[in-house]
Amino acid sequence: MQWYDGPARPDRLPPPVSDPPPPAEESRSDRGRSYGDGSPGARSRDPDPRGGPAYDSDPYARRPAPGDGMDADVAEVGSPRRRLPRWVRFALAVATALVVGWLALTRLTAPDADVRVSRPRFVDNFTTRVDVTVRSRVGDPQVVLAPRPSALPGLEFAGVNGAADPTVQGRVEWRSIRLPGHGQRGFSLYWKVRDCADALAAGEREVAVPLRVVGAGGAGSTLRMSLGVQSGLLPSVCTTDQGTGRPRLVDTGPVRGAGPSSLLVFVTVQNVGGRPLTYRDTVVTAAPSVRVVSPSGDSAGPDPVRQGQPRLVPVGEERTIPLDFRANDCRVPLDSAAMVTMRFTGGEASARPVELTVRLADSWENFLGVCAES
Repeated sequence: MQWYDGPARPDRLPPPVSDPPPPAEESRSDRGRSYGDGSPGARSRDPDPRGGPAYDSDPYARRPAPGDGMDADVAEVGSPRRRLPRWVRFALAVATALVVGWLALTRLTAPDADVRVSRPRFVDNFTTRVDVTVRSRVGDPQVVLAPRPSALPGLEFAGVNGAADPTVQGRVEWRSIRLPGHGQRGFSLYWKVRDCADALAAGEREVAVPLRVVGAGGAGSTLRMSLGVQSGLLPSVCTTDQGTGRPRLVDTGPVRGAGPSSLLVFVTVQNVGGRPLTYRDTVVTAAPSVRVVSPSGDSAGPDPVRQGQPRLVPVGEERTIPLDFRANDCRVPLDSAAMVTMRFTGGEASARPVELTVRLADSWENFLGVCAES
């Protein structure tokens, strides 16, 4: 490449700058319009050819900034609010009135006490316990009356304890308890199983107990205690041995003379099965043909079997059965132990008898005495 250091070539020189043309001479009318506002430096405003207001002919003129008081009024554009139909507003008003009225009525007719019930607990294999707490909602004292549950298949209501103490027989007597104002009291309900077959047949039957609470003026209310379903009240015997009754020996005394030639023995038996037991008879174990007399009634016994009543042993209960032995009865095997077999019917009458062996003494000779000479 060759470098040229000489004077600039004519064809490479920039074009000459010409002076701007002089402004055209304004007419007198234009000069008057330019100074129409009294200021020679004021900008000219040309009328809008469409008939509108004058507009600035200077495109570089300063526009008014927002917020300097020169903003144009712009109307907000939005959809108009639609009002609900008249029937809808009427329905809402009626519904509101009904709800408020119902709440007020519920408040006025609410009972003066409420009740809480615990889950069932089992005292033993045959008894169910339910704890109840009654709480007052008013300042006046009230009285809680005895609950009267309806009959349940296979179960027996065994009573209530609270302010009462158990009796000698083990059952509790009810006494009305006083409920102080804004206070609470507790008690327990008891059920005993009498026949697991009937109780299990009831299944998921709901158990509800009414409880009457009376105020000082005589007005009262009835509370509803829901205890769940009947299957939840069944003790363990209805799970382990619900098919039949089972006798268990409790005691074999006392032994005393019932006459000049007889001995009377009281045998106490408990039914630990799930169905009631019915006593049938007693035989000598070594000689099943020898039957022991069981008197139908004895007022001197601890728990006599009355004439005409079945010798029933309920589930979980104890019964004392008197046995009458004839002294000097040589029909018994004197060389064997004095043992008898008590026979019961458990459940169905046609079922196989349930037997209980009872040992009375080491030998019949010691139990009955020397056999009389023939």
